[in-house]
Amino acid sequence: MLEQTLKNNNIKPTTIRLLVLRKLIESETALSLSDLVENIEQADRATLYRTLKTFENKNLIHSIDDGSGSVKYGLCAVGCGYKLQDQHIHFHCMKCEETYCLTQTKIPRIQIPIGFETANANMVLKGTCANCSSTLQYSCITFIRIFAFNENHVLHIEFLLYGAGWASMC
Repeated sequence: MLEQTLKNNNIKPTTIRLLVLRKLIESETALSLSDLVENIEQADRATLYRTLKTFENKNLIHSIDDGSGSVKYGLCAVGCGYKLQDQHIHFHCMKCEETYCLTQTKIPRIQIPIGFETANANMVLKGTCANCSSTLQYSCITFIRIFAFNENHVLHIEFLLYGAGWASMC
């Protein structure tokens, strides 16, 4: 199955690529290059980086800038062309530092100024994940960061939201 997944994405299956793909599939959260270096002893950092870039260029994975200073990588959904309408929201836990792909929640369409063209978007919600939360209630969302950019312009929007019982208002 792993080998076929790589072949379906026009990626030559190698031992390291199969190991990286397995780690990404087995993980419930997005992984950084450092996470892979710690977990895959058979490869050096440069080889793992090249593997991630190959996977990203072939739309097998996507990169996530969650504001932690370390780019994370998550698997793309089957059939994802990594177009704006396919992109989803990410959640970064401020306690455990894990980043989750919320694949069922697409990035909302945002009105941008005339003359701007959006080429990519990255929306990260920050708060406390269910594993770190002391209750199973929704945690307060504290920070949302949206980046939209093309080769000429960068649009950076940040929201800070506070409140207790936010989920009960839904």
